[in-house]
Amino acid sequence: MVWIWESLEYQIPFTVTSGNSACFFWAHDIGGFFGDSKEKAWELYTRWTQFGLTNTSLRIHSVYDANLDRRPWLWGETAEKSMRIIYHMRSELMPYIYSTVWQANKETLPVLRGMYFEFPENKKAYKQEGQYFWGDAFLSAPITVAGTGANKIAKKEVWLPDGLWYNFFDNKKYEGNQTITASADIYEFPLFAKGGMPIPMQKYTDRMTSKSLDKLVIRCFPGVDGQSSTFELYEDDGVSLDYKKNKKALTKLN
Repeated sequence: MVWIWESLEYQIPFTVTSGNSACFFWAHDIGGFFGDSKEKAWELYTRWTQFGLTNTSLRIHSVYDANLDRRPWLWGETAEKSMRIIYHMRSELMPYIYSTVWQANKETLPVLRGMYFEFPENKKAYKQEGQYFWGDAFLSAPITVAGTGANKIAKKEVWLPDGLWYNFFDNKKYEGNQTITASADIYEFPLFAKGGMPIPMQKYTDRMTSKSLDKLVIRCFPGVDGQSSTFELYEDDGVSLDYKKNKKALTKLN
């Protein structure tokens, strides 16, 4: 990975379109093997981590070098706080992520989907290279430019298609069928949940895939009157291939 903002901007449509070729689990060595000092590169590293949240893999990687060590707590208090938010969200959203991966396996449907997957007849959908659907419930538009001020506030144009959409960080509601200018400081990025779609979550755990799911959390924002949405929660034992023997649980959430 080249350690520049232009690379992050390029990788978003590149990653999304990889799913069109059935490369559903294309992901990135976040942090990479080259780059500036921590003082210069912490904001970019943080934004890359946010992109990793709504990807098939949230994985950091680097070479053995003091300047390239990607452990988040070495990159300053602000970067660590922001990345902690993302890692905790990844843990909390694991039931949704795991179910979406099952959907990809069952239906040959990418986890990251261009806007045209849902709106193939809308010409606007083919022009939104900086955003994508992350499964059935989310629209993600990662920040790919440097921000300003102490909290590195950055802006991005986001097209919201038909329906109701909610900022997942502050719960603000937006009507669909419009383009908005989304502002995000270093602690968040434009991530919108689809109104009416039940999102299966869990309490934060530091072992998100090996601890049993003993308490399911459903987060659902108000949808369009008269319309209903369904999400299928997928569960298995998490350790074996017994799911191939139909030893799994599918629960429809409406």
